[in-house]
Amino acid sequence: MSAWRRRIGAFLLLAGVSLAAQAAPSLSIGPVGTSHDGALVHQLERALCSAKDCQPWAKVSTRGVLDLKKAGPLQVKGVLTGSVARKGAGRQLSLSFFTGKALATRTWTFPLDASGLLAPAAVRQLQTELRALVGGQPPPVKAPELVTPARPAPVVVPAPAVRPPLAPAPAAEPVVAPAPVGGRPLVAAELGLRLASRTLAYQGARPAGARLLAFDVPLVSGPVLRAELYPLAHGDGVLLQGLGLFVGYARTFAVDTKAQDGAVVGDTTFTRLEAGVLWRTPPLGSWRLTLVPALSYQRHSATSSPLVPGLPDAELAGLGLAVGAEAPLPGRLMLLAGLGYVAWSTARDLVSGSPAFFPGGSASAVDLEAGLAVALGRRLSLRGLLEARLIRYSLEPDPSGAYVADGASDTNLGARVLLHGEY
Repeated sequence: MSAWRRRIGAFLLLAGVSLAAQAAPSLSIGPVGTSHDGALVHQLERALCSAKDCQPWAKVSTRGVLDLKKAGPLQVKGVLTGSVARKGAGRQLSLSFFTGKALATRTWTFPLDASGLLAPAAVRQLQTELRALVGGQPPPVKAPELVTPARPAPVVVPAPAVRPPLAPAPAAEPVVAPAPVGGRPLVAAELGLRLASRTLAYQGARPAGARLLAFDVPLVSGPVLRAELYPLAHGDGVLLQGLGLFVGYARTFAVDTKAQDGAVVGDTTFTRLEAGVLWRTPPLGSWRLTLVPALSYQRHSATSSPLVPGLPDAELAGLGLAVGAEAPLPGRLMLLAGLGYVAWSTARDLVSGSPAFFPGGSASAVDLEAGLAVALGRRLSLRGLLEARLIRYSLEPDPSGAYVADGASDTNLGARVLLHGEY
């Protein structure tokens, strides 16, 4: 009988330890710093999530807001979030730990080293203090004392110490994870150089009263400027902090334009102007991916001087829709990509130009770009991008007109090198 009692007591002891371990709460790491602080975020995840089960921020939040209905079943005890700001000649990290209350339960401030990371002593302090706040590993359950009275009696086993789950907050008072203070720039600007080529070709061109000139411009260069303003960057709304206005301008120096037979037909100048609104999303998922959708008004022109018969200028204007993406890579690198579409409402001189080459038609453009950014400092980076713009024309031939063609394509390929700064 005593052997059976020992087996039953050991089984109940193991069950109690298992239940207590399953109920151990965890934490989630919310937004920390900006997209340039990816290495710092990875350091925090490695240091704080190795000994406990960290839940991704996307699993416990809804539109940037901590959702306790999601966090409760996942046993999330709290959320760690923070920001990076400049302090004198260096930078410092401010962290806050929230446990379902409006005010932070605990805050820390640590200096960052030259590579933007925490010192080992700071990491150990965070590990120790967060373990105490979250609960760490459940305390061991003592083995029950087996009493053997004169008459057989049931074994008395203390109840296993199971930690209670996170109590859900009232639905009327959602807890918002605070945005990093100073984490978003108020102003961003770019200055750089653009190198590009241009090829104009026709589809279905047929002899008429005059000859259409197709041509190649192998290399043009000129400055590129861009400025962004985020008036709500330091406001309370997490989603509105990334809403901004932007304007961009590019121009090339006048270059000789040659027809396909090699003859110089004039000096050509290219300009591009765009202005609109954009929205930078908070970093998404474990990749810390930032999406940048934008709506803009654009003007694109290529003008030659003097005017050459059969050589149309390009005077285009319309609305563009684009989305960019930024993903931090290990070290100081960041991956950049973009995709855009422009519907031209004005497409002179090929469509209804002055003089008109064709009586009607339509035009649109597709933009692609991809590249890398290298962080030179907290607010400064060097960016290099490859770009392509394909403008397609659908033309309505006029048999009685001077020119006959079914369509045209204007291909622009190039690269940009930019110095990007934020404040």
